[in-house]
Amino acid sequence: MVSALPSPDNIPAPIYKDKFDYYYRLMFQPSMTINGLSSGYEGDGVKTIIPGKATAIIDCRLVANQTCDEVIKLINSTLKAELNEEQIQIKYLVKLDPVKIAASNPLIPQLVSTITEATGKALIEPVMPGSVPNYIWKDIIGIPPFTIPLANYDQHNHAPNENITIDAFLDGIKIITYLCRNLNSK
Repeated sequence: MVSALPSPDNIPAPIYKDKFDYYYRLMFQPSMTINGLSSGYEGDGVKTIIPGKATAIIDCRLVANQTCDEVIKLINSTLKAELNEEQIQIKYLVKLDPVKIAASNPLIPQLVSTITEATGKALIEPVMPGSVPNYIWKDIIGIPPFTIPLANYDQHNHAPNENITIDAFLDGIKIITYLCRNLNSK
């Protein structure tokens, strides 16, 4: 599946060796991202100070065979001394355990066939690197979830310049229509 994916062109500051390394890091390795960091004087002008505190918003993207509770234990263990001495505080805001559906799932060929029928092409991304509460579908309701991105690949998801092309919008309507028709009849 990875070999069918396009080469990762126009990726700023590449930290990968090749296409497979890029997708491996993106889809199969966990990540920890600093989303925001604040400390010290942040107003206009110059102020010479030693910051008394700092705050950060961090997210961890987990991969298959990890759980939020296990990662929280690892973080707390790593920062045990600082937590015990009350040098730091941690507030865990959201927990979304990762979900992975087997590549052998019999619905995959049906989905690919239907998407190809609707748009003339279908590309499988074996793992969606993102935070979606798909555990609800798999673990609670007992239905395997599949994510079908309906936007263009260069949509700049969650960025100030997020966008969707008219072609992607229309293809999305066709895909949903064909899925409703084809999967309902099986």
